[in-house]
Amino acid sequence: MFGRNEDCGLRCLYHGWKIDVEGNVVEMPSEPAAACAAQKVRHTAYPTHEHGGFVWAYMGPKEAMPAFAPPPWAPTAATRVSIVKIAVDCNWAQILEGAIDSAHSSTLHSTEMPPARVDGAKATAQHWLRPSTDKAPRMLPQQTDYGFKYAAVRRPIQNAATHDYVRISVFVAPATVLIPPNNLYNLANVNVPIDDTHTMFHFIAWSEDDKPGIETEAWRKFCAAQPGIDLDAGWRNTRTLANNYLQDRQAMRLGSFTGIRGIPNQDIAMGDDGPDHRPQPRPAGRLGRRHCRVPAGHGRGGQAFPRWRAGARRRSARDAAGAAALVRRHRRQGRCLADAGHGSRRCDAVAATRDRNAP
Repeated sequence: MFGRNEDCGLRCLYHGWKIDVEGNVVEMPSEPAAACAAQKVRHTAYPTHEHGGFVWAYMGPKEAMPAFAPPPWAPTAATRVSIVKIAVDCNWAQILEGAIDSAHSSTLHSTEMPPARVDGAKATAQHWLRPSTDKAPRMLPQQTDYGFKYAAVRRPIQNAATHDYVRISVFVAPATVLIPPNNLYNLANVNVPIDDTHTMFHFIAWSEDDKPGIETEAWRKFCAAQPGIDLDAGWRNTRTLANNYLQDRQAMRLGSFTGIRGIPNQDIAMGDDGPDHRPQPRPAGRLGRRHCRVPAGHGRGGQAFPRWRAGARRRSARDAAGAAALVRRHRRQGRCLADAGHGSRRCDAVAATRDRNAP
């Protein structure tokens, strides 16, 4: 569609009709004034709200519209948000799997997330350091009223006999994942469906007063997702299946595990359906024990849509407040996740080590 963004409205380039933000046709220069045609026509319009670098649209009945609930990764208007945006050739649920899955980061992202003798997840300009060499985490899930969360428990490099390294991932149905953060910024992934075979992938670094954060251009450079360099004007990646995501075999010989630059590009390469847009069939794959949380995500996310169609709101204000409160506890490195498999033992939230003997 082509149009002009004019004062408080959009004008069609074909006949010049102008439509205001409420959907009223306010000018029809191609129609006789005596016909009063503009008063007889109305266009569908949805109310919007700008927050956290996104434009949010409410598409339900006007009489049921709730107050805007900030997303858990931008809890206030003052939150600093840096966004990587990439158009992906696959279904939104398929690319969502990589964000929910915590086990793959030890392998797929092993060059960018190397083991180190640190006391928690640390970020540098080139790497995310982690205090563990363990590639087979133990998964401890907990269902919630907004989705689920789970702890990936690994053996740490230091104090392995008495401590665990714990990373907590939070799935906010249907398409948002809060990824374990580092010392400089928090992380989230939001996957917006374009259609059944295309998704707009958003990788978000966010921070408030407790962390310094990262500027947008630095974030895009770190992710190898800079517009005009790695992405075209339509946010499409220059790395594709057709060119093997510009995989550098020489870099692999020199130590790069994947030979693909950028953490999001590595994830997208694993989910890309290619030009034929043929989704990867679930029955053809074999799930390992570390995949246990991903199918659960599909089930939990899918439950939301029948409720919405039946007239219920997908997520209540209480659910949103609960997710935001969880994030605040995460940022404070509080103790918040009950071990669902072993009673009431608690662990340090998100990406930290815990003393097994602590209460």
